[in-house]
Amino acid sequence: MFEVSYLHELDYLHDSVTGDPFPGLWIVVRSPTEGRELEIQAHLDSGAERSLFDGQIANAIGLPPGNGEKSYFRSTTGADVVAIPHRVKTGTAAGRQASASCVLSGLSEF
Repeated sequence: MFEVSYLHELDYLHDSVTGDPFPGLWIVVRSPTEGRELEIQAHLDSGAERSLFDGQIANAIGLPPGNGEKSYFRSTTGADVVAIPHRVKTGTAAGRQASASCVLSGLSEF
Protein backbone atom coordinates (compact mmCIF):
# COMPACT_ATOMS: atom_id res chain seq x y z
CA MET A 1 0.00 0.00 0.00
CA PHE A 2 1.25 3.48 -0.92
CA GLU A 3 0.95 6.49 1.32
CA VAL A 4 0.79 10.05 0.00
CA SER A 5 1.99 12.88 2.19
CA TYR A 6 2.04 16.59 1.39
CA LEU A 7 4.59 19.20 2.32
CA HIS A 8 1.93 21.90 2.77
CA GLU A 9 -1.70 21.93 3.81
CA LEU A 10 -4.13 24.74 2.95
CA ASP A 11 -7.61 25.52 4.19
CA TYR A 12 -10.29 25.90 1.52
CA LEU A 13 -11.34 29.43 0.59
CA HIS A 14 -15.02 30.34 0.20
CA ASP A 15 -16.67 31.93 -2.82
CA SER A 16 -17.75 35.48 -1.94
CA VAL A 17 -21.09 35.09 -3.76
CA THR A 18 -22.20 31.51 -3.10
CA GLY A 19 -20.18 30.72 0.02
CA ASP A 20 -19.11 27.43 -1.58
CA PRO A 21 -15.65 26.16 -0.56
CA PHE A 22 -12.94 25.76 -3.20
CA PRO A 23 -9.23 24.88 -3.21
CA GLY A 24 -7.58 28.27 -3.45
CA LEU A 25 -4.81 30.52 -2.33
CA TRP A 26 -4.39 34.28 -1.95
CA ILE A 27 -1.56 35.30 -4.28
CA VAL A 28 0.06 38.53 -5.41
CA VAL A 29 0.50 39.07 -9.17
CA ARG A 30 3.09 41.71 -10.17
CA SER A 31 3.90 43.32 -13.48
CA PRO A 32 7.60 42.72 -14.25
CA THR A 33 7.92 46.14 -15.92
CA GLU A 34 5.37 48.42 -14.24
CA GLY A 35 5.99 47.27 -10.66
CA ARG A 36 2.24 47.33 -10.04
CA GLU A 37 0.70 44.43 -8.12
CA LEU A 38 -2.67 43.02 -7.16
CA GLU A 39 -3.66 40.51 -4.47
CA ILE A 40 -6.20 37.99 -5.79
CA GLN A 41 -7.83 34.69 -4.90
CA ALA A 42 -6.50 31.96 -7.17
CA HIS A 43 -8.28 28.64 -7.67
CA LEU A 44 -5.78 25.79 -7.36
CA ASP A 45 -5.75 23.16 -10.09
CA SER A 46 -2.89 20.73 -9.64
CA GLY A 47 -3.42 19.31 -13.13
CA ALA A 48 -3.33 22.63 -15.00
CA GLU A 49 -0.49 23.46 -17.35
CA ARG A 50 -1.18 27.21 -17.21
CA SER A 51 -2.81 29.66 -14.82
CA LEU A 52 -5.73 31.53 -16.38
CA PHE A 53 -6.89 34.86 -14.98
CA ASP A 54 -9.43 37.46 -16.07
CA GLY A 55 -8.08 40.11 -18.45
CA GLN A 56 -9.05 42.83 -15.96
CA ILE A 57 -6.16 41.66 -13.76
CA ALA A 58 -3.71 42.32 -16.60
CA ASN A 59 -5.16 45.83 -16.94
CA ALA A 60 -4.96 46.45 -13.18
CA ILE A 61 -1.22 45.70 -13.05
CA GLY A 62 -0.42 47.62 -16.25
CA LEU A 63 -0.19 44.82 -18.83
CA PRO A 64 -1.92 45.30 -22.19
CA PRO A 65 -4.36 42.33 -22.30
CA GLY A 66 -4.85 42.56 -26.07
CA ASN A 67 -1.16 42.45 -27.08
CA GLY A 68 0.32 39.11 -28.06
CA GLU A 69 -0.56 35.85 -29.76
CA LYS A 70 -3.92 34.38 -28.79
CA SER A 71 -4.17 30.94 -27.19
CA TYR A 72 -7.36 28.87 -26.88
CA PHE A 73 -8.42 26.89 -23.81
CA ARG A 74 -11.36 24.93 -22.47
CA SER A 75 -12.09 25.12 -18.75
CA THR A 76 -13.15 22.20 -16.60
CA THR A 77 -16.68 23.60 -16.74
CA GLY A 78 -16.60 23.38 -20.56
CA ALA A 79 -16.28 27.11 -21.25
CA ASP A 80 -14.06 27.99 -24.20
CA VAL A 81 -11.69 30.88 -23.46
CA VAL A 82 -9.37 33.00 -25.60
CA ALA A 83 -6.27 34.15 -23.72
CA ILE A 84 -2.93 35.89 -24.30
CA PRO A 85 0.23 34.84 -22.43
CA HIS A 86 1.95 37.39 -20.18
CA ARG A 87 5.10 37.02 -18.10
CA VAL A 88 4.47 38.08 -14.49
CA LYS A 89 6.02 37.76 -11.05
CA THR A 90 4.05 35.98 -8.37
CA GLY A 91 4.17 35.48 -4.66
CA THR A 92 1.89 34.56 -1.82
CA ALA A 93 -0.05 37.10 0.17
CA ALA A 94 2.12 36.07 3.14
CA GLY A 95 5.16 37.49 1.32
CA ARG A 96 6.72 34.33 -0.12
CA GLN A 97 8.17 35.03 -3.56
CA ALA A 98 8.00 32.73 -6.56
CA SER A 99 10.07 32.87 -9.69
CA ALA A 100 8.54 34.52 -12.75
CA SER A 101 5.86 32.33 -14.24
CA CYS A 102 3.71 32.46 -17.34
CA VAL A 103 0.17 33.51 -16.48
CA LEU A 104 -2.50 33.92 -19.11
CA SER A 105 -5.07 36.67 -19.02
CA GLY A 106 -8.51 35.63 -20.24
CA LEU A 107 -9.98 37.87 -22.89
CA SER A 108 -13.41 36.48 -23.66
CA GLU A 109 -15.36 33.35 -24.38
CA PHE A 110 -15.54 32.32 -28.05
